[in-house]
Amino acid sequence: MEYRKLTTADAPAYNDLRCEMLRAHPDAFGDSLEEHLARGLADVERRLAGREHSQVFGAFLDGQLVGAAGFYRESHEKARHVATIWGVYTRPHARGQGVSAALIKLALDALRGLGVDLVQLDVGSHNAPARRVYEKLGFVKTGLWPRALRVHGVDYDEDHMVLDLRRV
Repeated sequence: MEYRKLTTADAPAYNDLRCEMLRAHPDAFGDSLEEHLARGLADVERRLAGREHSQVFGAFLDGQLVGAAGFYRESHEKARHVATIWGVYTRPHARGQGVSAALIKLALDALRGLGVDLVQLDVGSHNAPARRVYEKLGFVKTGLWPRALRVHGVDYDEDHMVLDLRRV
């Protein structure tokens, strides 16, 4: 497995992965497939443009993108010590190999280098496998967001989790 930061050259592969994740698990991501498609490939390229405060990492198996995870650092002066992990996904055939954990560790290393010491994320309360990955990395649940997402008329709660990088 090869892990690295994605670049604009990876936009088509990342776009395919993003469409797959939004189609397969609409209850796990705030973005909808329709919204994503409406923004087009240019938006994907913008996300991968190499800005320090916002990065996406990918996992490659035999040259194919099989997983991704992103982060963005808060831009306001008083919150620059905080970042958010988003868009964590591993294709089904690559699950169970620690891909998501490895991608998040890459993001955490990059965030430490930016001076971030508090990392947050939201995960579906019903998504026990993802929660276990985050808990093993040291994230702790600090709150519940009731009815955070509504997909086809069904409401889904999300758990808010944080990791204090000063303690790990």
